[in-house]
Amino acid sequence: MLKVKTLGCLQLIWDGQPLSLGKQAGNNIAKLFVILALQGEQGIPRRELIRQLFYQQSAEFDTGANLRITVYRLRRALKNAGIPCPEGEDYILSGRGLYRWNPSIPLSVDVVEFRDLAAKAEAETDREASLRLGQEAFALCLGEFLPEFGSEEWVGRWQAEWERTFKELFLQQYGLMIQGGGHVRAYNLAKWAASLYPYEEYQIYMLDCLIARNHYDEAFQLYEDTTAMYFREIGMEPSEAMKERLEKIQNANYAAQTTLDRIREQLENNETWDYGPYDCPLPRFIDNYQFVKYTIQRSGQPASVLVMTMEDSRKVPLTPGEERTVEIGRILRECIRKTGRKSDMMTQYDGLTFLLLLIGVGESECWMIADRILRRFRENCPFKKVRVNFQIIPLKKRAQ
Repeated sequence: MLKVKTLGCLQLIWDGQPLSLGKQAGNNIAKLFVILALQGEQGIPRRELIRQLFYQQSAEFDTGANLRITVYRLRRALKNAGIPCPEGEDYILSGRGLYRWNPSIPLSVDVVEFRDLAAKAEAETDREASLRLGQEAFALCLGEFLPEFGSEEWVGRWQAEWERTFKELFLQQYGLMIQGGGHVRAYNLAKWAASLYPYEEYQIYMLDCLIARNHYDEAFQLYEDTTAMYFREIGMEPSEAMKERLEKIQNANYAAQTTLDRIREQLENNETWDYGPYDCPLPRFIDNYQFVKYTIQRSGQPASVLVMTMEDSRKVPLTPGEERTVEIGRILRECIRKTGRKSDMMTQYDGLTFLLLLIGVGESECWMIADRILRRFRENCPFKKVRVNFQIIPLKKRAQ
């Protein structure tokens, strides 16, 4: 049987050995094969097949002729790869306006196999049998659907359908594990799902398992890491579901689990940075900013936020996400750390801007610190025509 793997990357396997349809990754020969394999015996209309293969071509492009050429080349590639075809038959059948894979040549596609196993697992009434089917289905999931063709419209539709089926099976299997008291097993399933889809909030199910097992410290750290990643990578604030888990963690009764000595040890020995300002995620920086703002109203201490934005020599912000911008940001971050004090706090606001919270420092001293950061930045940054724009936000004391 010819096995077709689409999850993680496109791979064809015949008799346990991988094979290739050609040297050009992402070519129309491979696309045509995958489309026919996914459609199975029902086939695909000629007009739709042309649209999926050649939708990006110009109006002058002869799609009909190129379809015939691509079909011919695929037939030749399959023959050269050593895939047997019944005598007198062809790999690809066409007629009545349809193209389809020859059902006489057995074919197995992992995403279709996953869909069938998921349906069986959800219909199975025996708990252990359902879990075995689910495990078999999840073993097929090695990554996203056809990432090498990710820009194709038809791939996007299949990916959306695949993610929906994956989520439904996950919830069914997760529920069965929880019902049996298998919070560790359910946690491991959610952790694995989060590694495949880090931005789909599978971490929520990990948090539920940790909370159910009274692992509040670990749950809080997971919440911090996840929300920081969401904000840093895609600019997303914590969802209401995530906030609900945080409230459960905060309301948990720590007193039954800990002692005064443990509290003192954690307070005294939990310093996590060696030098310079405390570098923290933006949500934590904002929380501490609010705390400092209300503290200075009582103490009378000055405090300021130094805002640093990376620009070019024309005072135009750099392009976020570019390799050069990322490297300049890394250099600026290190310059801030080497200049600031351990009593200060810093964060990266976005791809171009850093914030430094200076406690006990007024505006005039803030400009002196900015000058020291700038001198260090100029000494260490190898890129020319790059500057740092400094601005100051003073924390105002409340009027008496």
